[in-house]
Amino acid sequence: MRCPLPIDWLEYLEGASSDELAAHLTECLPCRLLVEELRREARPQLQSSRLPRPDAWPHWREIEQSSVAFGEIRWASGPSTAITVGRVPVLVLSDIWEEKGNTWCEIVPLLTDIENATSLDIVLHRNETDLEIPWRVPLRGQTIANVRALGAPIGCLLEGGRKIVGLALEGRAPQERFGTPIEGPDDARVRLPEQIDSIIRLLGRAYALSTDVESLLQIPKPRVLSFDLRRLVVQRSQTRGLQLAAESTVKEEEYEWFVEIPSRGSLKGRIEYRYADDELLFVVEDLVEIETGLHSPAQIMLWSQRLSKPVISEQFVPKIGDQVLLGRDLGVLPREVGRLEVRLSDED
Repeated sequence: MRCPLPIDWLEYLEGASSDELAAHLTECLPCRLLVEELRREARPQLQSSRLPRPDAWPHWREIEQSSVAFGEIRWASGPSTAITVGRVPVLVLSDIWEEKGNTWCEIVPLLTDIENATSLDIVLHRNETDLEIPWRVPLRGQTIANVRALGAPIGCLLEGGRKIVGLALEGRAPQERFGTPIEGPDDARVRLPEQIDSIIRLLGRAYALSTDVESLLQIPKPRVLSFDLRRLVVQRSQTRGLQLAAESTVKEEEYEWFVEIPSRGSLKGRIEYRYADDELLFVVEDLVEIETGLHSPAQIMLWSQRLSKPVISEQFVPKIGDQVLLGRDLGVLPREVGRLEVRLSDED
């Protein structure tokens, strides 16, 4: 038996009986000396008078209300009629816009348990926000909120944080900034904490209802799930014939796009460009299905700096080898695609 820790001996001295510890004590001289020392030592009692007053404890400083902007960290809570009580820090992921008589912005919750980060989460380092706290950013929790539901700002992203979040939104964040892969459908890290999930859903519901008031009087439509595809750099070897020299093999840098969808599976593919027809295609190269699978109708949304607004693909049900038309006459090459998002119906 290895020597127990001092805390084990403290519990032993306080009356926690253990035949194993007693037997070890008779055989181990160092442990006997330690126990004797612990018996002689007067253990100080924690006095409440030694604790600072609660109003002297450090608090996050709430900044005076200002216009909501990208990169701010603010408090958010559910509507006043909600049963859920509490608030959650959120990161503002966009500038504000006016729609349906309200002002909206995109937000995502922030969590401090960076050890639970998955391959769907970005990790912000301590020096990337002015709060000097490392954050886990669960991108799957992204939603649209009414700015009136957001509380006072408590901090903001610094230059490094703004850069990494911007890259994440474009699908170009470095691999090392994500957490470990999801271990399966029962991986508890995939789910947000219940209270946070409840608040985020309530915040997002307001926008969903405002975009289609008539849906309140109709049978609810299937929910559309959105997931960003991550861009992966791959090296492909190609053999080229040179006019005045022997054939040579060169490595060309290409991109693959990958998305992992909780409880459904994963999808990987590449973008191809047909010069003759000026068509941009997404080619499905790999498909992994779990649980409910990927049998629902899907579409891919595309962003590029060469486009004034995003474009959306034709509808398809993912299968290996599919060539999905992203757009025609866009004037966009594969390397100029900044972000892809797959939108999937939650119908089985």
